[in-house]
Amino acid sequence: MRRSLQLLVLSLAAVGGRCGPQVEVSLRSSWPASPPLIEILETIALENPDAFFPLLDKLTDPEVLSSPEKLTPEAAHQAILEIATVNGYFTEPGSLAAVELSLALHAATPKIEAFYNHYIDHHNNTKGTDCGSWVEWYGEVVCDIEQLVKLAGVETIDPTTKSTSSPFPRPRLLTFDHIYPSPARILKRPLRTAILYALPSSSNFRELHSYLLSLADKPNPHVEYILRYVPEKRDTSVRNYLSGYGVSLNLKKTDYLAIDDRNTGNSATGRETVERDESAVTEDPILALIHNHPENATAPSAKTPLTEEEYLNIGLQAIQLIADSPTPLHTLKHLTQNFPEYAPTLARRVVVNESLSEEIYANGLKVQGGVHMFWLNGATVPDKDINPFGLLRWLKKERALMGSLTREVGLNRRDAFGLVTSPEVVKSQAGGVLDGVVDASDRIEGGGVVVYWNDMEKDSRYEKWSTSVFTLIRPVFHGIPSARYNVFNVILVLDLSQMDSLAFIAGNMASLISRGIPLRFGVVPIAETENSMLPSGSMRGSGQADARCWLGTRMARLFYHLVSNYGRKKTLKFIQDFAEAQPVGKSIVDWDVLNRIFTDFAETEGSGAHGIAPLEDIVGGNVEPLALLDKVRDYVERLDARLDASGTGHVFFNGRHFDYDQDFMKNAQNELSKQIQFLQEQAGVLHAFVYTGKLTEAHNETLGTYFYDQPTTGIRRNRYIYPTDAPGSLKVLSLPELFARTKFHVAPATFVYPGEPASSFSIAKSLVLTLVCALADSPVIPLSLFVVADLDSQEGLKLVKEALLSIVRSPPISHLALDDQHVSQGLNTRTRISFIHNPVDDPTERTDRPLASWLIAHLIKTQSLSKTSPEQLLRALGMGSSLSFDVDGTQTQTVLTQDEVMRVVTQGVKVAEFSETQYGEYVLESRLVARELGVKPGERAVVGPIEKGNFLAVDFAALENYEIRKRAEPVMDALETISPSASQTDRLVLFYSFLAHVKDVDDLYMHRATYANLISMASSVIAAIQIPDPSEVGLFQTPQRPRNRQYHLLDSRYTSFEAGDNSTALFHIAVIMDPLSIVGQKWSSLLEWLTSVPDAFIEVHLNPAYHTEVDFTRTLAWWSLNVEIDASQELLSLQLVIFAFLPGKWVRSNRTLRSGDVAQLCVSSQEAAAQTVFENLPTEPLYTLAMDVPLSWLVRPREALYDLDNIQLGNLLPEDHSLKAIFDLDYLVVEGHAREVGNHNAPRGVQLELLRGGEEPSAIDDTQVVANLGYLQFKAKPGVFGLEIRKGRGRDVYEMESVGNEGWNSPTIHENGNEITLTSFEGLTLYPRLARKPGMENADVLAQPESESNFSSILGDLTSRMTSLFKPKDSVPNIEQQAEINIFTVASGLLYERFASIMILSVLRNTQSKVKFWFIENFLSPSFLEFIPHLAERYHFKYELVTYKWPSWLREQTEKQRIIWAYKILFLDVLFPMDLKKVIFVDADQIVRADLKELVDLDLHGAPYGYTPMGDDNTDMEGFRFWKTGYWKDFLQGLPYHISALYVIDLDRFRQDILRGHYQQLSADPNSLANLDQGLSHCSHIDTAIDLYIEDLPNNLQREVPIFSLHEDWLWCETWCSKDRLHRAKTIDLCQNPLTKEPKLVRARQIPEWEEYDHEIAQFTRQLAEAGIIHSGLAIADTNVLANAGITKLEMVEISKSNLESSSMSLSAPERDEL
Repeated sequence: MRRSLQLLVLSLAAVGGRCGPQVEVSLRSSWPASPPLIEILETIALENPDAFFPLLDKLTDPEVLSSPEKLTPEAAHQAILEIATVNGYFTEPGSLAAVELSLALHAATPKIEAFYNHYIDHHNNTKGTDCGSWVEWYGEVVCDIEQLVKLAGVETIDPTTKSTSSPFPRPRLLTFDHIYPSPARILKRPLRTAILYALPSSSNFRELHSYLLSLADKPNPHVEYILRYVPEKRDTSVRNYLSGYGVSLNLKKTDYLAIDDRNTGNSATGRETVERDESAVTEDPILALIHNHPENATAPSAKTPLTEEEYLNIGLQAIQLIADSPTPLHTLKHLTQNFPEYAPTLARRVVVNESLSEEIYANGLKVQGGVHMFWLNGATVPDKDINPFGLLRWLKKERALMGSLTREVGLNRRDAFGLVTSPEVVKSQAGGVLDGVVDASDRIEGGGVVVYWNDMEKDSRYEKWSTSVFTLIRPVFHGIPSARYNVFNVILVLDLSQMDSLAFIAGNMASLISRGIPLRFGVVPIAETENSMLPSGSMRGSGQADARCWLGTRMARLFYHLVSNYGRKKTLKFIQDFAEAQPVGKSIVDWDVLNRIFTDFAETEGSGAHGIAPLEDIVGGNVEPLALLDKVRDYVERLDARLDASGTGHVFFNGRHFDYDQDFMKNAQNELSKQIQFLQEQAGVLHAFVYTGKLTEAHNETLGTYFYDQPTTGIRRNRYIYPTDAPGSLKVLSLPELFARTKFHVAPATFVYPGEPASSFSIAKSLVLTLVCALADSPVIPLSLFVVADLDSQEGLKLVKEALLSIVRSPPISHLALDDQHVSQGLNTRTRISFIHNPVDDPTERTDRPLASWLIAHLIKTQSLSKTSPEQLLRALGMGSSLSFDVDGTQTQTVLTQDEVMRVVTQGVKVAEFSETQYGEYVLESRLVARELGVKPGERAVVGPIEKGNFLAVDFAALENYEIRKRAEPVMDALETISPSASQTDRLVLFYSFLAHVKDVDDLYMHRATYANLISMASSVIAAIQIPDPSEVGLFQTPQRPRNRQYHLLDSRYTSFEAGDNSTALFHIAVIMDPLSIVGQKWSSLLEWLTSVPDAFIEVHLNPAYHTEVDFTRTLAWWSLNVEIDASQELLSLQLVIFAFLPGKWVRSNRTLRSGDVAQLCVSSQEAAAQTVFENLPTEPLYTLAMDVPLSWLVRPREALYDLDNIQLGNLLPEDHSLKAIFDLDYLVVEGHAREVGNHNAPRGVQLELLRGGEEPSAIDDTQVVANLGYLQFKAKPGVFGLEIRKGRGRDVYEMESVGNEGWNSPTIHENGNEITLTSFEGLTLYPRLARKPGMENADVLAQPESESNFSSILGDLTSRMTSLFKPKDSVPNIEQQAEINIFTVASGLLYERFASIMILSVLRNTQSKVKFWFIENFLSPSFLEFIPHLAERYHFKYELVTYKWPSWLREQTEKQRIIWAYKILFLDVLFPMDLKKVIFVDADQIVRADLKELVDLDLHGAPYGYTPMGDDNTDMEGFRFWKTGYWKDFLQGLPYHISALYVIDLDRFRQDILRGHYQQLSADPNSLANLDQGLSHCSHIDTAIDLYIEDLPNNLQREVPIFSLHEDWLWCETWCSKDRLHRAKTIDLCQNPLTKEPKLVRARQIPEWEEYDHEIAQFTRQLAEAGIIHSGLAIADTNVLANAGITKLEMVEISKSNLESSSMSLSAPERDEL
C-alpha cells in the first residue's frame, strides 16, 4: 500500500505542466425525464402541499400562463416560479430556496414516475387513455364536461344520503394522491369521489379540472376531487441526470502484478500528453497559502516520499493552512479533495503555530482525535442522513420547528435556538433513574399493607453482611452490593386468585430469597376478581359477606390472616403446598383444592387452645378487621395498580412501575443495573453524608426509603401520567403545529384560570393596587391543560368537573379581605384549562342545544372564558354548590342560583342566542384536534385516551407537578438564562397596566396569560422534538435525544471557522471532522453546498487524527451536487468538477462551455447534465472507480468504453481525451423491519413478495425476513405495489396485519389495504406487522412439515419465481423449471469477466445437466452485460442477475474487495429467489474438470455448506500457512481450515441467519480482530485482519455452524497443493501465490484446456463484433490486453473500424454502450 501511495504522490509532483486525460462520470435515472411543468409543480407541493391545487389552477389558466407546453424548459422554470412567488405560495422563509435545491436534485421525479407506473398497471388499456384527460366516476370513463355535469352535478346527488347505505363504494386512495378538499381539513369525506386522470397538455384537461375544483371548493362539498397523472408521451432517451452522490478514484493494489509485463511497452507511447497553456493558469490558492510560509532549504524535493515523522504532523499542518486562509471553507474543500497534490510541499514547508498545536492538544483531551459529528440546530444528524436528500428533509423539519418558536411562540431566532439547545432543557429531557418513581411504601396508608417476605436488616440469613454504609457506594463491577440494608425493594401487587401470582411467590421469589440475593420482596394482594369464579355453595357460612364479594378479596383476607397469625414462613409453605396441589392448566384458584390444603394446614396448626378459625369465616371477613382491606384499596388506588390497568398485576422496583408480565424480571434486572449505577454516581453526596454524620448505620430506615424520599418522587401514580417504555407509548405533539393544522384558535382569553377574576364583580378601587401587587408576586401560570371530552356526556362532564376542581382555590379570592397575606393564600395552582369538544356524533345535526358544549363554545369563541372562575363555571354547568359574591366591594355576601351565575358568566346572553356559526366552527376545530391526537369520537383525554373514572382532581394535581418539573420549569429556567427579562414581563405589565388603566382590572389577568402562552407553547414544542420515532425505540431502544451544543466545549480560536450570520440564522449547522479523512472529503462539499441555503450559519471544528500514513486511495472523491459553476473558469487543479446548474441556469446554443481543452456545445435552453470530472490525473497509477451513493440507490455502469475496475489513463485511444462512464440508477431500495403482533419478535424465516399489476398482479421481487431486527429488503422502481406473505410455510403460520407503509404504527390491511408506495429517492422503510394464526403460537417457519409434498412445493414456488428485472424481456429465458445445477460467481473487471466466461465454458463441457449461472450484478461491466445474453444463447445455459444493497443497520465495508468478499457469504439467504434450494459458488478464475451435479447431489449431513480444506501438501509454502500458527492454531484445535474458492450451499439450512450477527458483533471494532492476523506479517497479500475475517466467518463459526469438508480433489491450486495430485483435480483455482507473486495469466496458461477455452471465447466474441451484435471493443480484446486493464492503440483502431461503425445495427440485446 505504501508503495502505491508514494507512486501517486510522485506522479502528482511530476505532472508539472502536463495534463492527463479526464475521467468524466454521470448518473442518470432509469426512467425518462418528467415534463417540466409537472416536475416544478410537484416540487413546490413537496414544500407546500396546500399550494398544489390553486397553483395548478393558475398554471393551466391561459390568461396566466399561455401555452406552457411550448415553453423551453428554462422559460417554464422561470415562469412557474414567478407565478408561485407572486401568488404567495412561498410563505415560509427560505421556501423558495428549498424548492430550487429540490429541483436541482430532481427530488419530485420518483413521485411523478409512481403516478405514471400506477396508471400503466391499472388503466393503460382503458378508453380514457385516448381522451387525454378523463374522469373515473365509479367505473365510468368520463371524457367530456357535459357527461361529467350530468353525473356529478349537485342536483343529482341526495346530500342526505348516508355513505354507509350508498351503492357507490369508496375508491381506494393512494398515500400520495392529491385530494381536494384535504382530508386533514374536514371531518367527513364528501359523499362522492371523482378521480381525474390528468394530462395537463390535453385539450379537455382545463374544463374537467375547473369543474371538479368548483364542486370541491365549497363549505360542504358533495364531491371529493382526486388528481392523478396520465403518462406523457416522452422521449425515453431523455433522462434526468442526477446529483447528490459521490465518485471516487481509488488506487488499486498491484501486489500481484495485475498489469501483465508483456504489454507495458504499449501503454503510454500511444498517446501524447497535453501541455498546459501556462498563460491561462490561474493562481493555485492552496499553493499561494503554502508559499506564505518560509521555504525550507534543507527539505528534500517533492519527488521524495514522505517519512513517518512527516505524516505525524501533516493533519496539524493542513489545519494551519485552513486557519491562514481568508476563505477557510473553500480551502478545506480544495485541500481535502486534492490532498496528494499538495502533501509533499505542505509537510515540508508549512510551520504550525504553537498556539494551534496547544489548542489541538487541549481539544484532544475532550474528544478523540478523528471523531466526526454533524449537528443541525443542536440535533445530531445520523450518518445515513448526511446527504443532500436527507439534509433537505432535515432542513424542512427544522424550518417548521423554528417557525413554531418564532412565529407562534414569539421568540426571536437567536432565543429560539438558545431554547432548543439550552442545558436546562437538555438536563430535564435526559430522563434517568428517578423519572417516574413513586412512593410505593405504605407509609401514607399507615403501614400494614405491604407484606415483606424478607428483611435484610433483621433476618438471620443476612447477619454476616456488612453494616457499613460504604458498602453501598463502593464500585461494584457485577452483582448487587451485599449491604445489610433494605435498599432494593421489589413490591408485587398481585391478584392472588391467579395461579401465576401464587406460583411466582412460591417459586421464583422464594428461590431468590433463599439464594441470598439482596432484594427485599413485598406483596400486596389485589381484591377485585369477580365472585362468578366461585363454585356453588362456597359462600355458605360467610356470615356478613354479601353477594358482591370478590374472589380476590377472599384470597387477600386469607393471605393477611395467615401472615399475621402464623408468620411469613408458614404462609409461604401454605402457598407452596397449594400451588403444588393445584390442577395443571387451571389458571384460577381451585376452591376445592384450597379447602383441602387449608384443612391439612388447620390440622397442623390448630392444636392450640383456641384452634384455627374456619376458612369461610376468614375469607368472609369475620375474623380480621375490615379496615385493613380499606387501606389496601387506598394503596392500590393511589398507585393505580388496579387490574384494569394490568390484568396480571403490577411490580414496583424501588417505586419504578412495571406490569407483571413475562418481561418483568428482565425489566427489573435492567432497572437494578440503572439504580446501582445511580448510587455510584451519587457516591460523592453519600460520602459527604457519611463523613458529616448525616448518614450512619442508625439511618437504616432512611436507606430503605432512599428512592422514595427523593424530591422528584411522586406520591400518587396514574398510568396516564407516567408513560411506559414501550415503543410509541408516549406521543408528544407540538401545539403550535397542531393548532395551525387544525385551525384551532387559542388565545389567552380561551382559558379558565385559577381563582376568581376581579372583573366578575365590583372591587373597591382602594383594593385594586393591593390586588395588583399580590398578583405580581403570585406564581406564574406555566401550564395549559386541554380537556378532551364529549362535553355533553355524563363521563365527559365528570372529567370536566375533576379538572376544574383541581384549580379551585379555597377560599376564593372574593371571600378574602384583600390584603397581601390573604391574596397570596391558596395561590399555588399553576394550571389554566381549556376544553376540546369530542362528541360521538356531529352535534351540529342536533336540534337541541346541550348546555355544556354550547356554553363552553360560546365562552371560547367570544374569548370570555378567562373572565370566568372555575367555581363559576362549575356552578353554571350545574356541578357546584351555590356561590356567594361580594357586592360593590363590600363584605356583604349574596348567594346566586345556577341561572344567576349563567347570566354573570354569559353577561346576560341566553343559550338560545348563542351563535350557531361559532358553535359549528368550535365543534369542527375541536373534532379535528381530537382526530390529530388519536382520540376517537366520544373518548376522553387529558393525557389519554382515559377510561371511565380514572382521572380525578388529585390526578390533575399530580399531572401538574410532573409536567412542571419535567417540561415547564426547564423551559422557564432556560428563558430566564436566555432572556432574563422575559419571566418578569407579566408582572411588570400588571403593575404598569394598573397605573395606566385602573378601571380595567380584568385586563390584568390577560397580561399574565401572555407568559403562560409562551411557556405552554414553547414547552410542547421542546418536548415534541425530544421524542424519537417509535421505530427507533422499538428497534434500537433509542432514548430521548435532547439537543445540545457540546461542540462549544472545544477551544476554537485556531481550529474552527464560521460561515453565515449567527444572530439571524434559522439553521445552525455545526460539524466536528478530520479534514484528512473520507468524511472530511464528503462533508466539505456538503458544507459548501449548504452555504447556498438562506439563513444558514455553519460552524466547523477541525479535529485531526494522528496519521502514520494517509489513505490516498480515496482522496479523489466528491459529492456530486447540482451547483452552479462558472463556465468560463479554467479548472486546472486536481479535483472533480460538476457540470451542473441550478434550475434557472440554462445553457443556450450560442454559448460554449470549456473545461480545460475540451469544448462542450450545449443544446438550446436545456438544463446542463450534472457531471463529475477528474482532471489532470497522473497516468501511471492503476485506478478503480467507485460510486458513493445514498443507501437507497442501486446503480450500475450503463455505458463505458474502458474497464472501470482497472483504469489506466495512459492506455486510452489517441483521440480520447477523457474516459467517460455513465451510470444508471436502476432501482430504489425498499427495506423494512417486520415484527410479530404482541411481542414484537422478528418473524424469522417468513418469505415476502412484492407484487405489481392490476387485477392479476405478479411478483416482481421476493425476500426473507431475517433474524437481525426482522430486516427485509426489496428493490423496485417508483410505483405502487402489493406486499404479501409468499405462498408456503410462512403463509401457513402468519397473516399480514399491516404492511407498515406509514410508519411504526401504520393502519391495518383492513383499513388501508396491502399497498406500499415508493415515491422518493430516499427509498422506503416498511414496518410490517404479522400475526400468528390460531394454533401456530409456537410454530417455527423454518421447520418445514414432513408431510409437505415436494412436487407441490416446487410447483407453488415456480408460480412466484423472481425473474430478472435487469435486462429486456427478450433476453431473459423463460423459467420453466429449476435448473439442475445453480452456480453463482462474482466478477469485477474485464479480465475477471473473461475468466468467468472461461469458467462457464469449463462447467458446461463437463456436465449434461441443465445449468443456471447467477451473477452478482453490483460489480459487472456494461460490456459483460452486453455479452452474456449471447453467450447464454450460444451455449444453452440460463443466467440471472441478482443484487442486494448492504443493509443500513449492518456495519459496512468500504473497500471494494472486502465488499465482494462479503457478498460471497453474508447475504446468501436473501440474495437468491426463495425457491432456490441449493447453489454452488465457483470463483471466476477457476477451471472445472468434473460434473458439478455431484456437488448438487452430495449429502452435506445437515451442514448448511460444504467447503474444501486448504491444501496442505505443497511443502514450499509451509511458512505461509497462517492457519497453523497464532490465533488460528489455537482456535481450530484440529479442525480443518477451509478455502472459499469453491463451496456448495444448502440455502434452506443456511437461512438460520447466524453469520450476519457474528459479523456485526466482531466488526464493531476491527482492532478486536487483530488475533486473526497473528502469524501473517510475512503474508503480504493479507492487508488487514478484517480482509481475512469476512471470508473466514464460516471457519470462525465451525463449532456453532458445522462445515461439511469436501474431498481434497474438489479444489486444487498450485500455491497450496502438491502437483502430484493435479491429475485428480476436479477444479483448478488460480489462487494468489504470496511467494512468487506470479501473474495469474502465467499460471493459467499452464493449464492445457485453459488456452483452448480462452481461444474459443475470443473467437466467439469476435464473431459477435463482426456481425455488429456487440459493440464493446474490450469484450473482444485479448486476455493479455485485459490483464493490462487497457488495450493498445493498433488493436483498438482495428476494432473501431470493424465494429464501432456498425452501431446502427439493431439486434435483441441490452441498450448498447456509447463507444
